[in-house]
Amino acid sequence: MSSRASVANRKPDFARLRVALLRRGEPDRVPLFEVSVADVVMTGFLGRLVHDPTRIGITLTPPPLDEALRRLPDFIAFYAAAGYDFVPIRFGIGGQVMAVLGRGDAAGFRKVRTTHRNTGREWAAEAGGFITSWADLETFQWPEPGTVSLAVLDAAGRMLPAGMRLVAHAGGMVMHARVWMGMERFWTTLGTDPALVVALLEKLQALQIVAIEQTAAHPAVGAFLLDDDLAHCG
Repeated sequence: MSSRASVANRKPDFARLRVALLRRGEPDRVPLFEVSVADVVMTGFLGRLVHDPTRIGITLTPPPLDEALRRLPDFIAFYAAAGYDFVPIRFGIGGQVMAVLGRGDAAGFRKVRTTHRNTGREWAAEAGGFITSWADLETFQWPEPGTVSLAVLDAAGRMLPAGMRLVAHAGGMVMHARVWMGMERFWTTLGTDPALVVALLEKLQALQIVAIEQTAAHPAVGAFLLDDDLAHCG
């Protein structure tokens, strides 16, 4: 039997992952776990084009809802075929903030994005940022708490194979804050005006906690992961 056929014969069981994560015994096998898998890997495995429906980079806006929903079936099919017990779905306020930035400031994206000189990949700008002062923090049109759409979670929940659950994950406090302020400004402001950094983190925390509560209460979600990242590509 081929290794791929062996994987395909494994029945998903979120309880297996839960046992391992909570250290409540020994599961029948070591569960696979990835926060995300590159589109090119998923495409190569399934033999057809696969896109993550929500995660396209923390400096980019999420795709339109109809596009995200079109991506979902093949995305879920990959995780089921590859032997996972869950499907990771990015969820949180980062996309909302980027959408506000895009609507309100035509140059906004250039403040948070940079293009890698060798690969062409867009990522967080070292010297960018749109929260550069107390005035920026106070005048930015922050989304209202609790307004993150649950549509992708709802749709994914209806598509999940028996035994699978969703693991929702969102960008952490430092990751968003250093993108919104700019990497260099974030770290230097910790020395020159730490209260501004704290105020930004508190704003983010107030919004993200409500989003986490929304997600944790969703019937298709088995776990929530708050991942953070200090890296950048300059």
